[in-house]
Amino acid sequence: MKILFLVEAGGGVGRHLADLISGLLKEGDEVTLIFSPTRVDKEFLIAIKKLEALGLSIVEIRMKRSPSLCDFYVAIRLLIIAVSRGPFDIIHGHSSKGGALARIIAFLTGSKSVYTPHAFFSMNPGLSALKLWLFRKIEYLFGFISDAIIVTSKQEHLHALELGISKSITSLIYNGSDPQEIEENKIENFRSICKIENPDFIFGFVGRLEYQKAPDLLINAFFHLIKTYPDSKLIMVGDGVLRSQLIDLVHSMGLSERILFPGVFPSCIAMKTFDVFVLPSRYEGSPYVLYDAALAGLPIVSTPVGGADILVRDGENGYIVEQGDLSALVNKMTDLIVSKSKIGQMGLASRNLVIDYSISRMVRETKKLYLEICFN
Repeated sequence: MKILFLVEAGGGVGRHLADLISGLLKEGDEVTLIFSPTRVDKEFLIAIKKLEALGLSIVEIRMKRSPSLCDFYVAIRLLIIAVSRGPFDIIHGHSSKGGALARIIAFLTGSKSVYTPHAFFSMNPGLSALKLWLFRKIEYLFGFISDAIIVTSKQEHLHALELGISKSITSLIYNGSDPQEIEENKIENFRSICKIENPDFIFGFVGRLEYQKAPDLLINAFFHLIKTYPDSKLIMVGDGVLRSQLIDLVHSMGLSERILFPGVFPSCIAMKTFDVFVLPSRYEGSPYVLYDAALAGLPIVSTPVGGADILVRDGENGYIVEQGDLSALVNKMTDLIVSKSKIGQMGLASRNLVIDYSISRMVRETKKLYLEICFN
């Protein structure tokens, strides 16, 4: 098959794409990737450069995250590329901007269109009533020129149906993750940067430091917890628009030695250092950090976001707390310090839950969908 991927976003979206493209290239598919260099991370760039050596064709086009007049120029460039390098069997857009542009280009060129939102933007509880209405309406209308929409969690699937998107074009395909070999010196380097000592009990967070992920809530929860358990540490791995604001908050709390911001690191390395992983997000599609935490054998404290439906069973391998519930978050984090005997048992349960969600499964189910919409 001849497949064109289009993406503006980075982070977990980039990781998903790299895994999917790698699997498709191994199956002999011809793949072109158009991406915006504006928000991608170093790991994604390294991954696609390796894939380029395996046959991936790469095109860079700068795109803005928010809707703008520049989108018309981008759409024209995309149309020229799709026509000159096509015809493509599938044009697959990822995240909101990539999904909208991909479906327009597919409609104009006669290709089949696929869209993976990686959390519909309309799931954001922080949107104003007007913006919520607008984004819900956009998703609904674009559904009419979509051949398939891939959601990555049950929550996202339900949201798609609430938007009025036809069930017939909506497919649930979970993300996939596989164990990675990690050099011991990289783990030790991370521990050294975070100044971790043996008595420390480590809570960890990995993700963008943005409103969606609620890092402020986790910091406030830790502020209450550390008064009773001073040997605890919280490591906030990642970067984002709230980073400097959060660092100032931690400094004002007098916790600069206990709440650390080491920057961006592969989550598989960071997880090897944590005792407990905490994800206080306000909304998600199906974040890879949950898969990585489960693979690392960690208890997980999470809100009931996408991914938690399959990877967190309350009381078995961690706890589910409602979004924004500071008291519940403090209580569940405290429980895992008090009952350290649960750590190993819950960690084993995490590994047992994640074992079926491999990259090969994700690639296989996605390719099956491609074939169905092209030939059925």
